Amino acid sequence: MHILLDITRTLARRYNSTPTGIDRVEHALARWLVYEGSALYPDAHFVITAPYLRAALTREDFRPILTEIEGRWAAANHINGPTKLYEELRRSLESPIGAPSASRGSLRLSGESAKRTTSRAYTEIARLCLLHARKFHRILRDAEQAHTLYLHSSHTQLEKPQLFKWTKKANIHTSFFVHDIIPIDFPEFCGNRSEFLHKLRMKTVSEYGSSIVANSKYTKDRLSSYFEEEGLAAKRIEVSYLGNVIQEYKEENLKSPSAAVPYFICLSTIEGRKNIQHILNVWRQIIQRNDLRSIPRLIIVGRRGWKSENVIDVLDRTRELAPFLIEVSDLSDVELAALMTGSAGLLSPSLVEGYSLPPIEGAARHIPVVASDIPVHREILGGAAIFLDPTDGPGWRNVIMRLATDDTFRRDAVAATYNLRRTSWADFASDTLSKVVGTAKQNQ
Repeated sequence: MHILLDITRTLARRYNSTPTGIDRVEHALARWLVYEGSALYPDAHFVITAPYLRAALTREDFRPILTEIEGRWAAANHINGPTKLYEELRRSLESPIGAPSASRGSLRLSGESAKRTTSRAYTEIARLCLLHARKFHRILRDAEQAHTLYLHSSHTQLEKPQLFKWTKKANIHTSFFVHDIIPIDFPEFCGNRSEFLHKLRMKTVSEYGSSIVANSKYTKDRLSSYFEEEGLAAKRIEVSYLGNVIQEYKEENLKSPSAAVPYFICLSTIEGRKNIQHILNVWRQIIQRNDLRSIPRLIIVGRRGWKSENVIDVLDRTRELAPFLIEVSDLSDVELAALMTGSAGLLSPSLVEGYSLPPIEGAARHIPVVASDIPVHREILGGAAIFLDPTDGPGWRNVIMRLATDDTFRRDAVAATYNLRRTSWADFASDTLSKVVGTAKQNQ
């Protein structure tokens, strides 16, 4: 069977130094097809879907691009001693907490702003389309005789259904990987046009998809219900869980902070559904009920996003929380790993997720994980975390303080992380390809 993997998102973000979760999904599939899966699927191509041009790259065409991208990610994590950002963060954590003063706002740390790379990436996409357009048209012609599968693993451009008409014309089995339908279920947590755009994406998935892969049973069930509610064509939906084996970068010069007081990490983009406002309120309770010397720090790791004005107001203006609160962004993977290793635990209080990589990353590194008791956290974490209702202030307060002060409780929480079933990204890619190919063969 001919395999076509869409790599448009990978190329659009080609010059970024660090990947997002969705980037990692597309990268894992591409890498597996280039290397581990080359014998099983010798006729694999990598498709670019641009508004006016399309192209197909062979393994030989794409391999040097993949190597370049991986090299850029690795370079971001190759640290010859601490960066200025990490050194400042570590100094802050190793300093004692002072009494609340008239100063306002959390300590906010960030690296140098990334240079704009979008135009450069799009220019390169246009060049590749011009170079490899003929291969794409040859594949379409061959698809009339050879069974062909097209896999799209991100939501990129799905709001433009006209870009995928070629799959039907060429009678190509098409499979889409769906990460969530949160903008539809919870529009209050997303950008103003997110619901409208995501409905278009799911309509494209229904109209052009022969099959679907979801990242969790929760996403599968919500997607099935949505299709039924909207009268969209029912599809076979498989589940393939993301990789949770985190790449470790061994850097002797980068040590975890020797913190003056325990600290907890909340790792996420700062947006409404992440429920960071709740954690800030929990810290108010901790401050009000405990002696200054026993109060842990809270480190919020992530960029500021949407629907989070209340949280940002607190971060910028609070006096009460300021001595105990640090906001940091632009950490590399190796810096984040060192920060997590030295922490008292990772907090994931989200109200809704389609999947959730941060608690998986925490459990994979064997630090205590406290997660909101929502269906997908139960599904993917199993017995590897402490679960609490996302609105239970006293419950979160008590667990956080026990992790900070009770060594036996903390050891039990660490032991629980070993319940996490290990899945490599290569295993994820192999499983996903196996499922979509199996469905395609049944439909031949």
